[in-house]
Amino acid sequence: MIKDITGSRPNQGNAQLGHQIGAQDNPMKFAFTACKIGIAAYVIPFLFAQSPALLGQGSWYNVLWAVLTAVIGTAALAGGSIGYFINRTAIHERVLFVAGTLTMLYVGFYTDLVGMMLIGLALVSNIKRKGPVVEEVSGTRGM
Repeated sequence: MIKDITGSRPNQGNAQLGHQIGAQDNPMKFAFTACKIGIAAYVIPFLFAQSPALLGQGSWYNVLWAVLTAVIGTAALAGGSIGYFINRTAIHERVLFVAGTLTMLYVGFYTDLVGMMLIGLALVSNIKRKGPVVEEVSGTRGM
């Protein structure tokens, strides 16, 4: 399973970590970045187990609704965990993206609507905001 998601074997991940340590880079930053990037890939199998409509079982409108909410929720989870959606996301936008995703994980029409409203609010805030979220200070970059 790990090879299918990452394209490599677990021992290659250890080799990558060794390269990061050898390059005098922070290994914890490397590990957290890997977790942020890969979290959506590990949530998707749970969605299939929780909602049979994602497997095509049920009426066409239930299947369509399940696929639509799964795609929106996965994109919002990625944007909330990585910290970039259309622009860099502020903390409140990240919280809204993740909260919207968590409410959409529970199967139900009303929870999906609440999740879409939270994600929509974060999306509008992200689009309307102009300029960087974090100012650069004397040659340092934001994470």
